[in-house]
Formats: sequence, C-alpha cells, structure tokens
Amino acid sequence: MATILSDIARYGKIDRSGTILTALGDKFSPPATDKYVRAALAVQGSKLRWALYLNVYDATPAFTNSILRYARTDLSGVIEVAAADVTGTSLTVQGEDVRIGTDSDGNSHIFYKIKPTAAFQVNAFQTDAFQQDAPVPMKWVKVDTSGTVLAGPSQVLSPPDGIADVSPAGVWVGTDDAVHVIGYSLIGQGLTLSYGRMTKAGVVVVEMSPFVALPTGVTFTSVAYASANNQFLVGLATTTAILQARLDPVDPTSESLESSLLKVSL
Repeated sequence: MATILSDIARYGKIDRSGTILTALGDKFSPPATDKYVRAALAVQGSKLRWALYLNVYDATPAFTNSILRYARTDLSGVIEVAAADVTGTSLTVQGEDVRIGTDSDGNSHIFYKIKPTAAFQVNAFQTDAFQQDAPVPMKWVKVDTSGTVLAGPSQVLSPPDGIADVSPAGVWVGTDDAVHVIGYSLIGQGLTLSYGRMTKAGVVVVEMSPFVALPTGVTFTSVAYASANNQFLVGLATTTAILQARLDPVDPTSESLESSLLKVSL
C-alpha cells in the first residue's frame, strides 16, 4: 500500500490475512518545503511501479507548481529507480489524481489529472466570487522501467458525452495488454463512474462511457480487478453508506456492461 503522511510518500505491505509483512515507513521524502500529495502503485512480479505527485512551494511558502514523478522499488520497498519527473515540464497547478498500470513489456501507463485553476473575481455587484477555469483534460504518459518517457503526455481518453470532466479512479492492464481505465466525474453533489479501454500503444478501443451514477456526494473511491471473472469492483464511500459497483467489460469492440450497486455492511 502507498499513502501520503506528513507530506511523505510511505509504503507498507500486508498479506491476505492482514498480517504486516513490511511496516508502513517513509519511502519518498519531498525536498525542502515541497509536499507529496498523491501516490499510486502498480505491482508486476517482484517489482513496484510508483506514480507520485509532488507539489512545489517557494520559500514563502506559496504554491508554484506540481511535478509528476515515476519511481521503481522491489516488494520490500528498496528503491531501484529514484523518483524523477516524467511530464517533461512542471505542471502549473496542483496535482489532483494519478493512477498507474503496467503492461507485459514492463512499461507503465500513468493516467493523471491536475486541478483547474481558480481565480479570485469581483462581479458587477461587488460580491466576492471565485471564477473556475475550464476543466483540465485527463492525460496519459507511458514510461519504461527506467522512467524514460516512451509516449505522451497526451490526452487519449476524453470525458463521456455530456460530461465536461473525468479523472482517473483506477487503471488495470490485462494479460492481453488491454489498458482498462475507470474514471470518475463529480457533477454537483453527485458522482458518475465511467469506463474506457485502449491498447498499450495508446489506441482507443472503447471511449469513456458512464456505467453508474450516484446523486449523493462520494468521499472515497477505489477500484480492484477480479481476474477470475474479468470484473472490476468499485468501492464507494458516501456520507451515508458504503457501496459497491461491479463492471463486466467483456465486449472487445464496444461495451457490454453488467453492473450493480449494493450497500455493504461493515
């Protein structure tokens, strides 16, 4: 598992019974006043691929930009490739979401999103307000095991029709090297989940398409893949319930979706 605590990217490992194998510990520390804000992992064999968002601050400290980084460790967390920038240039606004998947060649597919900028405005009636800029596209970058960029950054999967914005919630690369992407869109107080698929070369096979929508606010989303039946399991936490959505993407050319939404008791 990867998490951010006190601006540091940390790593821990447990077995399926919940026994701690590697205690949660510091893995990537930010320089000076900077802060790691997002971390994602992909496991392939005995190797871990990391995607990391680093927010950069000056001495004030005032936020200046963010950097998307790639790193590689083994399953014990030993660093094999140090975290380094893979976006070519620093991003100008704060990192929001990042997910990573690894294909059979060992190359990693990172889907990431930055926040739209919000500028302070005063309207005609002299009432304070914030002007939100247009949404920033979800982007994709492909890197090899050393962190060298092979493709991108570019926008490959656009938001679903009628939806202005989509962020990555989960990425899974199947044994056939199909890159499956679960995205989410916040609409008002609700959330819409969508599914898209592309090849490892970045050729879109299935455009992003909604498969479930919730009218209530969602505070947490996670995605897992069940290889036994080729299904994605999406966990959702709202202010009132914990829910599960199941997605069955079986049609290689369009979409055949079998989905359900269930309350889960804990």
